[in-house]
Amino acid sequence: MLCYAARPHGYDPDKCVFEVAVYELYPPGEEPHTEWVYTPADDPDWRTVLPQDFTNMAAVQQGMKTRGFTGPKPNPYRERSVVNLHHNLASYMGTGAPSEPA
Repeated sequence: MLCYAARPHGYDPDKCVFEVAVYELYPPGEEPHTEWVYTPADDPDWRTVLPQDFTNMAAVQQGMKTRGFTGPKPNPYRERSVVNLHHNLASYMGTGAPSEPA
């Protein structure tokens, strides 16, 4: 399984820490020793999919700085489980349901 996430790089809005992890199941006792490795964005070991994401990041970041950007919104179909989780958390915590920004 290939998983990746982008998280803030301190307080710099123009940078992020991009983490990629590959998960694989091993029989008990046969797990290999692993360690985090820094890989430059132009490394050929990334193959084809992730470099496409790397090049898209600059355009997405630029779009997020426009006046028309009102904030990130979940995809109503693909991320419906996330929307449902947030709705249930808000109900449980008594904070009300998420609402559209004014």
